[in-house]
Amino acid sequence: RGQREPQQRAGPHSDREMHLGHRHRLVNLRCRRIVRQGIGGHAWLQVRLRRQVELKPRAGLCGWQGRGVRQIVGGDIELHHFAGYSGGVRSAAIGLSGRETINHNHKFLLDENACLAKYDENPLRADIEEIGRMMKIDLALNAVLNEKKQILNVFFGTPVEVMKAGINLINSICQTRIQNQYDLVVASAGGYPKDINLYQAQKAMTHGSMFCKTGGVLVLIAECIEGVGSNGYLDFMKGLKTVHDVIRKFSNSEFQVGPHKGYQVARIMQKQTVYLYSSLPSNIVESLLFKPLETSAKLSD
Repeated sequence: RGQREPQQRAGPHSDREMHLGHRHRLVNLRCRRIVRQGIGGHAWLQVRLRRQVELKPRAGLCGWQGRGVRQIVGGDIELHHFAGYSGGVRSAAIGLSGRETINHNHKFLLDENACLAKYDENPLRADIEEIGRMMKIDLALNAVLNEKKQILNVFFGTPVEVMKAGINLINSICQTRIQNQYDLVVASAGGYPKDINLYQAQKAMTHGSMFCKTGGVLVLIAECIEGVGSNGYLDFMKGLKTVHDVIRKFSNSEFQVGPHKGYQVARIMQKQTVYLYSSLPSNIVESLLFKPLETSAKLSD
């Protein structure tokens, strides 16, 4: 999940294909391995969509009826910190795209409307929908889960229908009105595996910062047992001393997944002082412009 940089791992299948029984083939795609160019210029797709199903006439969820061979995507719908929401065509539009397409799409996070819980006005999400149309995605099967990973509802229909139905449910169960903002906010990604590295755990800052006053203190608690999680993020931050340096460098550079994490962190650091309580060495924490917090007892100081 997310855009962690792929790691080279040896395995028995050099072409990264595995077979499940005699009927199903599982392909592990690597987004740097471009296979073919898409129809609309900037979209580079990994493979032709092969998961096609013949549907017989019957009423379906979201009021869809039809027959014939269809291209179907699956997944879940949840809040996303810059795409607004996951789900719909996103699993294919990002999951089956080449690095150039992913970079092009994520560049939209420079727009202030590329943010949590925004769909219709979100240019990054609109680009995802465009890629889905280029892929000719017909239908989506998406679930909405609760915090215990239990299925609350399943939606099936055209991607737009599914997104609108899923968003209504997500908004009713995953959002709360912010009545007050606070001088000190402590945020956590929710423990392992969501805090497996800083690249993933940083997402908790997006939520926490919304409850924190401008000029306040935000504390991110994340073990980061696998470190930072992105060499591109670490390399991008080398030599940068201020938040303004980060934003200036990122805004003037060609977009790359990895360095974008530095930009997301810097946008929050413009408003709040951010501490990190983790297993990361303090010199690494400081190089990323966080303030290291060595013990939780110091929160009371």
